[in-house]
Amino acid sequence: MPSVFYQKLNLQAPMHPVQYQELLAGGWYRVQQLLMTTDFIVMEGMTPRALGAEFYQGNFHYLNKEVAPVFWLRINLSKLNKPKKHAHKNYIEKQLRCEVSKYDYRPIDELLYAKYRQAIDFDASPTLYGYLYDDEAPFDFFTSTAIRLFDGEELVACGIFDEAGHSTAGIINFFDPNYRKYSLGKWLIQKKIEIALAQGLQYYYPGYFSTRISKFDYKLNIAPAATEIWIREAQQWVTAKEVNLAQLENYLIQVMASA
Repeated sequence: MPSVFYQKLNLQAPMHPVQYQELLAGGWYRVQQLLMTTDFIVMEGMTPRALGAEFYQGNFHYLNKEVAPVFWLRINLSKLNKPKKHAHKNYIEKQLRCEVSKYDYRPIDELLYAKYRQAIDFDASPTLYGYLYDDEAPFDFFTSTAIRLFDGEELVACGIFDEAGHSTAGIINFFDPNYRKYSLGKWLIQKKIEIALAQGLQYYYPGYFSTRISKFDYKLNIAPAATEIWIREAQQWVTAKEVNLAQLENYLIQVMASA
């Protein structure tokens, strides 16, 4: 299968968990209330990584815009020997209250997202509602769970993930910038994986990373030995440790040249 710049699958009804897990396994991912896949994202507003000599030194373009290659990831939970210990785990679990429940959109989520968005250095949806929904599909076509952290009665972090048969997909994490030093985003990812393991699930899908943009590299460090990368042309997942960034990028170039 050749590389794709963007494809989407519009939904007319709730996504069946088995179909969802099959699409995730084929390099698809949820955006709002639809599924999409791509091999490139627009570079505008992104800080490029410093490239070594082994990388292709040219730029990628689509519709007169500079774009960056991306590759979809998943964590094979059967290969996860022992989750990393979070540096601030004791503080978070002793001082903050954790609430896990089926996701329901709340005004407090929107207020926290607004705080978070003001502090980040990359483009994001203006609202949480716009990130999760759209006017054409205002209903929940996905079964989602929320992890909320409270300091007293104040919401300070929220993570949302989807149920997908034997898999789960991490959709978004956001937190109060005043709590940045506690790495609440990383804790939320670990909590999602902890829940998936307790449920006996097989895979956790964190989205994509890029060979040209380092801001996504944290996804490669969640569980390095258990991380797999989707190779679209081969229609298979390979262990991340078996390939490096330059090899992935050069592979994509070869695919594009032969298309």
